Amino acid sequence: MRLLLMRAGLPEPSLNHRLQDSLGRFIARLDLAYPGYRGAVEHDGRTHAFDEQQFAKDADRWDAIRDEGWLLVRILSHHLRPDPRRALAKVTDALIARGWRPGVD
Repeated sequence: MRLLLMRAGLPEPSLNHRLQDSLGRFIARLDLAYPGYRGAVEHDGRTHAFDEQQFAKDADRWDAIRDEGWLLVRILSHHLRPDPRRALAKVTDALIARGWRPGVD
């Protein structure tokens, strides 16, 4: 995912970014993050779809991430295959919504 984004000209994301609230409490470890834009990309594998307990935990985490003012983009397998441009568009649109401009960063 990171290589797809970078090859398309998007800024390089931070990997496994540790997100904390204003008191320093752990919120989440984000797969890919753009801290300057308060944007995160999470790639959810099949486990997330079939493990009800994991899905519930993730859903609570998504709310907590958003509550901290971050824009969360979830990428699932159908966003990548057969054509990864769908995933790329989701992330590009999110970054633009947060102030990123192609060719500037």
